[in-house]
Amino acid sequence: MTTVNLNILLLFLVFSMNAVLSYKSMHVESGELCSPITKRKIKLGKHEDSALLVSQKRLDDHSLKWKVDFKCTFEIDVSSHSDGVFAVIQKLILRKNETTNECIDYIQFKRDDGSNISRHCGYLNAELSMGKHFAPYPFSSDLAPTGNSYIDPKGKLIATIFVSREPLLEGEETDFLLVFTSYKSCMWNKQDYLPCLPHQTDKCIYVGFFHDGYVNCPYPGCVDENECSPEKLSESGFKILPTMILKNQFRRI
Repeated sequence: MTTVNLNILLLFLVFSMNAVLSYKSMHVESGELCSPITKRKIKLGKHEDSALLVSQKRLDDHSLKWKVDFKCTFEIDVSSHSDGVFAVIQKLILRKNETTNECIDYIQFKRDDGSNISRHCGYLNAELSMGKHFAPYPFSSDLAPTGNSYIDPKGKLIATIFVSREPLLEGEETDFLLVFTSYKSCMWNKQDYLPCLPHQTDKCIYVGFFHDGYVNCPYPGCVDENECSPEKLSESGFKILPTMILKNQFRRI
């Protein structure tokens, strides 16, 4: 068995254990993430520390009218000035006025200069909205992100979570799960970072985020990076080393 085939086999053995890399996780009730008086800054690190999960926790306990709207704004920053940030909405249930189509509650992404604002509400599911049938040209190098995703090439993404003080009606609910992932240039990171798509090699994420139950890459056709086979990545010149995967501790969240 060749070294490449052995590496590929070990890679699949690791991920077949049905274990999930332990992401850094925060919820909107945390003072580390949300403050009523200031914008928090969350720094993403390297390797297994280069992604963050954000969830709502008990924000859906909203049967009575609040005194004020809930609004949480925070900045996602990266470890290197050359890195960028992906934001992918894994799931989203937030109210929308069906008559005007305007958001009652929303999640918003923008860059630190206030440009390129993207606001989301209604119902979203990453697995349903990021299938490869949404890709207009699967191996294009300039694929646009899907509707539930956002890319900040400067690595200073501003996120806002807003929930109206108006109470939930019977049968209504709110829920969301966000994943923020820093990416690097693939040119200098071919050992422990891999491209989202085999032929889209300008943006690479940490190898431990492949096949881990979360969608890190914002492009269609690679849900949870499952369409990015190790064989294709190896053919593209990216080394898949078992030591860089096995050195991490995998456990259920």
